[in-house]
Amino acid sequence: VVGAGYKSMLAGTFGFKVPVPGAAGMTRAVPRLGIPSIILSDGPAGVRIEPKRKRTDQTFYCTGFPIGSLLSSTWNPQLVEKVGGAIGEEALAYGVDVMLAPGMNLQRNPLCGRNFEYYSEDPLLSGRIAAAYVRGIQAQGVGACVKHFAVNNQETNRFWNDARVGEEALKTLYLKNFEYAVREAQPWTVMASYNRLNGIHTQEDKWLLTEVLRDDWGFEGLVMTDWTGRRNTAAQIEAGCDLMEPGVKSQIRELVRKVRRGELSEEALDVCVRRVLELVVKTPTFKGHKPTNAPDLKAHADIAREAAEEGIVLLENRAETLPLAAGTRIALFGNGSYALLAGGTGSGHVHRPYVVNLDEGLSHEGFAVSRDLSTRYKDYLAENRPRKKFLSGNAAVPRSGDIGRGASRLRRRDDFPSGRRRRRPASGRRFPAQRDGEADACRCLRSLSRSGEKGRRGPECRRRGGNGLVEAAARRHRPGLAAGAGGWRCFGQHLVRPRLSERPASGHLPGGLFRSPFIRSFPV
Repeated sequence: VVGAGYKSMLAGTFGFKVPVPGAAGMTRAVPRLGIPSIILSDGPAGVRIEPKRKRTDQTFYCTGFPIGSLLSSTWNPQLVEKVGGAIGEEALAYGVDVMLAPGMNLQRNPLCGRNFEYYSEDPLLSGRIAAAYVRGIQAQGVGACVKHFAVNNQETNRFWNDARVGEEALKTLYLKNFEYAVREAQPWTVMASYNRLNGIHTQEDKWLLTEVLRDDWGFEGLVMTDWTGRRNTAAQIEAGCDLMEPGVKSQIRELVRKVRRGELSEEALDVCVRRVLELVVKTPTFKGHKPTNAPDLKAHADIAREAAEEGIVLLENRAETLPLAAGTRIALFGNGSYALLAGGTGSGHVHRPYVVNLDEGLSHEGFAVSRDLSTRYKDYLAENRPRKKFLSGNAAVPRSGDIGRGASRLRRRDDFPSGRRRRRPASGRRFPAQRDGEADACRCLRSLSRSGEKGRRGPECRRRGGNGLVEAAARRHRPGLAAGAGGWRCFGQHLVRPRLSERPASGHLPGGLFRSPFIRSFPV
């Protein structure tokens, strides 16, 4: 009932010998009883493991699938089940037994750091999409884990927040999506969240984990904790939380001590042990499956593209600008256009074999991307290479680029390299003030307009935010297109062609949160 610790998660950094380096966690093996350790991997946009291993030149890359918000924008459970099936195939190929996905809390706060991997603010859409995702994964003989149960809807103080929610709101909104997923797909596992719910930590809440989840909904699987954030281990066992992840030895000593003292019933512990064993015997590892380490990444890239194309939402098409004609000249502003953050970071990061940046995708499809802008941005990015953060997956993210770090910085963020942030770049030059940057953007727009086709209003311009330099420049020099669909997290590796040339957008927004005036105050 206590996990095997952090070794698998840290193997890529410290070289621990584990079956799957970079996996989020493992259960503890008992060799004398023939009980193996099973492997748990982060998701939900693909299998998260280390792409390279010591003493071999073989690579272990995984497909980066569209994020949850994009999948739910398809409103197509059959397609999402297909995505889940491809993720399950890769998990099986790499020796992963359980995918820690999908994430399916409701999108209630626009500053929640996990919104990108959640599906919707609507419990019906969220539950049905999650159920399809679970069915797809588990059809491959790999387990799924719906998370974070429950009411884990904010990032601020998410380890200790106490969500106070009335019973009617809980049952009709915050728990309803989980109910759909459990009843329709019967996931192998559920992950309890960090927060309190009405004063009680969810991992210690018997009403939530036993009376609602198991007795009312008929859940037959295992409940595990979210990573770190240790609580009262004995109280978790009594509540019906079966597996402590990632697990530390002191938790084992605590359980033994409290059973001996009579503070924890041996019967409650036995129930959790039985559920862990029931999970283990269902897994590929227990059944003797040998990983091939050779998933069909090309076929899965096609599935990722299909899902991405169907999920992209066209917010506005002014003056019938789209679709664009082949050869159209396009000005791309924003670091993210040239160093794309394709998907989430941290536990949501997937080590992909490649990422097609937006400028590369447009050029490949026959559009003329401004070389002047491209050169400026790439020179800037080369001078300001990011430092890779510990376990972040942020190796390709510019330090002073499009990604805000908290609400206070989102409002100050600029869209052009010459922003008002006065950090000294590698060359020793200072960034000019914002008005200089705005003038630079305007000059670029004017030069592109003068060299454009006669009679046209200027270049088609993809705008990367609601408050940056490009917006100011665009107001003065009226580009033919000012558009963005869903923000930087929603632009995956295959999303150029269908939205700009071949066919109309078919996705629909998964909820009203993204249309609210509040969210427009925090440009994405």
